[in-house]
Amino acid sequence: MASATGSNPTNNPRMDLLHSSGDNQQVQGSSGPVPVPVASFDSKSEVHADAPAPAPHPSRPAVAAKAPAPPPPPPPRSAPVASSDDPKNNPKKGGGLAKVAVLIAIIIVIVGVGYGVWRFLTIPSSTPSDSSPVTKNLELAPLMDLNQTGKDKVIAVGKTTASREVIFSFTLPTNANVGSANPQIELQPVGTAFTGKPTTSGDPVKANGKDLTLSIPVKDLADGQYHWQARVVISDEPGEWVVFGDDPTIASLLVDATPPPAPVAETADGSAVKAGQVSTTKSQPVFNGTAEPGSTISLVVKPAGTKISTVADASGKWSVAITSDIPSGQSEINITAGDAAGNVSEATAFSITVSLAAATPAPAPAPAPAPAPAPAPAPVPAPAPVATTLAPTGDNTMLMSLLSLMVMALSAFGWMKTRRRYAKS
Repeated sequence: MASATGSNPTNNPRMDLLHSSGDNQQVQGSSGPVPVPVASFDSKSEVHADAPAPAPHPSRPAVAAKAPAPPPPPPPRSAPVASSDDPKNNPKKGGGLAKVAVLIAIIIVIVGVGYGVWRFLTIPSSTPSDSSPVTKNLELAPLMDLNQTGKDKVIAVGKTTASREVIFSFTLPTNANVGSANPQIELQPVGTAFTGKPTTSGDPVKANGKDLTLSIPVKDLADGQYHWQARVVISDEPGEWVVFGDDPTIASLLVDATPPPAPVAETADGSAVKAGQVSTTKSQPVFNGTAEPGSTISLVVKPAGTKISTVADASGKWSVAITSDIPSGQSEINITAGDAAGNVSEATAFSITVSLAAATPAPAPAPAPAPAPAPAPAPVPAPAPVATTLAPTGDNTMLMSLLSLMVMALSAFGWMKTRRRYAKS
């Protein structure tokens, strides 16, 4: 038999839970059914605080109602959930936008480069394809850098040259590349005025885009002074004359291609040079002669190789002194004369024989006279005797003996005193 508690459904706790599960359940009480409010929960699990407390079960003794418990504190408000639509809060969506921007930029660059290449290949350039060089015709201009050269040496204004061929050159300043220039000069002896007509013309020179250097060689010039001027002719149009040295009255150059005559050797240390030979007794003779005034005399001794130079004076006389010994015997002398232009005369050659005289022995020196005997020295007088108080008798010996005894006694006394002093100590 089941217990009363187990058989009575009203006293079964499990049944109480079933009865209390509805929202509008009623509890039987002493005064009738009483609605039992049941706490309801919404979707957010929040408890309604205004729900009334449930009534006691009718089968149970009434229990005094307790004060309702204070509602629990509301849960902390959670942080707002970031929307996934915002690119700032969606790194994947933001990275996608950046990739799209980069892709658009790359497409724009590719399109721009392609358009530029298409224009370069399809649109013709404004410059002609053949690009032919610009032509410029040669024109007249004042000449510059006038020069004169003889034997590969530049001849300054008014100077002398020994060459009978002189090259006259000048420059035409230009940058033309079409046309040619014909050089011309007028060369006249000093004293003859210029006529304005060329005396010599050179070969034409074609333009090459830079300054043109033109030259005219003139050969077989006679000795004398000259002045000259130059010009160019372009397309049968002559240019202006330009005078070398800027003064048409002065000499531009002096041509002297004739060597001076050979010098004449007259004497060698006073001995006349005859039939190409001379003799002397000195190893350093002095040579004298004549030559063209102002010419340079060069004397060479062979085979010794000694060379000495001098200049002939205004009257043509010259003199050369040998400074190195000419060996005894026969030697050869060559003498030439040179002028200011550099022309050298033919050599004057002769032989010289040096005969050194035998040395005369010097006379023996005369014997020196014997010296006179020295006079005998005068006799030295004997010194006067020194005065003394001692008598020249035996008393002196006795006196010396007494003095010696006294000294000995004093010495003995001093020795004894010294010994006693050390004995006591």
